[in-house]
Amino acid sequence: MTQEAQTPAAETKPAKEPKPKMPAANGVTMPGDGTKTRRVWEIADAISVAAGRPALRDEVMEQGLAENLSKGTLATQYGKWCTYYGVDKAAKAEVRKSMKAPAAEAAPAA
Repeated sequence: MTQEAQTPAAETKPAKEPKPKMPAANGVTMPGDGTKTRRVWEIADAISVAAGRPALRDEVMEQGLAENLSKGTLATQYGKWCTYYGVDKAAKAEVRKSMKAPAAEAAPAA
C-alpha cells in the first residue's frame, strides 16, 4: 500500500470558498462586509446621503468615535473613502464654504 492509500479521507481539508471580490476605484479597494473598516465607509455613505453632499472628516470621526471605532481606523478609512469616490480637497473646501455661507447671510448688517 502506498502512503496515500493509508491516509484517511477525513484528514483532507475542505476547499476554502473564495472571498467575494470587492469593487475598486482610483486605486482603492472597498473593505469587506462586516468589518470595522467597512463600518467607517458606511458611516461616510450615510452622512453623504442624508446631507446631499460628501461627508466631512469631522462628521465621520464624531459618529465613529461614538461607536467606539479607533481614531486611526477612522482617519485612514475616511481618506480611502475620499480617494475611492474622488472627493478631493477642493470638494471638501467647497462643502465647508457652502456650510458657512448661510450663517454669514443671516447675520444682521451693522
